Amino acid sequence: MAYDPNKNIKTKQRLSIQVKKESNEWEITKPKNFDFFKIYGKSMEDLDDVTLYQQRDGGGFIRTWIIQPLNDEENDKIFEYLDPRNIKAAIVCPCITSANKRKFIWLAKQPSVASLRTHDVHIQIKNEIIPACQKGFRKIFWDEESMKYVMVKPENTEVFKEPIWPTKQELQKALVKEFADLMIETSDHEIVKRARGLIQ
Repeated sequence: MAYDPNKNIKTKQRLSIQVKKESNEWEITKPKNFDFFKIYGKSMEDLDDVTLYQQRDGGGFIRTWIIQPLNDEENDKIFEYLDPRNIKAAIVCPCITSANKRKFIWLAKQPSVASLRTHDVHIQIKNEIIPACQKGFRKIFWDEESMKYVMVKPENTEVFKEPIWPTKQELQKALVKEFADLMIETSDHEIVKRARGLIQ
């Protein structure tokens, strides 16, 4: 049977709906070096800090989890069992791109709990990049030679309008939704058990 090109119409419609649906969601990713983007808030006080843990999941893939203990007792147990070398810190940066208004969450890495020293790039992210990206749209890319980010400001800032941000409540709801499957809340979590060697 010959291929029916009319099938492309249905496929195109389905993909269009899917793209539209996905564009309304936040994704956890790093800034792309071809996007001008803006970070939520007016200062560091508007952003949250999180503690991250890197560990293989049941499928053998290394994933980043968020440690969010339910109480002090669980907090003590979780940190007792997890390898401090795999514990990281990050600043939660909700971002919106200028062109297609793509919404994403950048977990901007900071010094880890077990770090013997703070890397220059961590200081650059906190003291230079985040404040600049809260003031206006910027593009960043990693430079291997200098081992730091290069930040680019738009030449015509007038064409970059302030994005429409969700309310604080809507933003919090979106963050919780995105992080729901990544939370380590108790010492009974499968990732804690895997770190202890109780399960494979």
